[in-house]
Amino acid sequence: MSAMVRRAGRSAGLVPAMLELTVVAAGWLIGCVVAIGTVAHGVAIGPIAHVLSPQLTVRLEPVLL
Repeated sequence: MSAMVRRAGRSAGLVPAMLELTVVAAGWLIGCVVAIGTVAHGVAIGPIAHVLSPQLTVRLEPVLL
């Protein structure tokens, strides 16, 4: 996901949300049931990932051998 954010040059909230909504739309097109929870997840996951990514990032120090 982070590679897609870097490559697209868009925010870390927009790219995951668009990806999830694309998956929801594809599922709907092949006949799957799309309920309010599915759409809410598709819309909410991007902004949640955007907010939590910096807080959950682990900075690793280089190891000198």
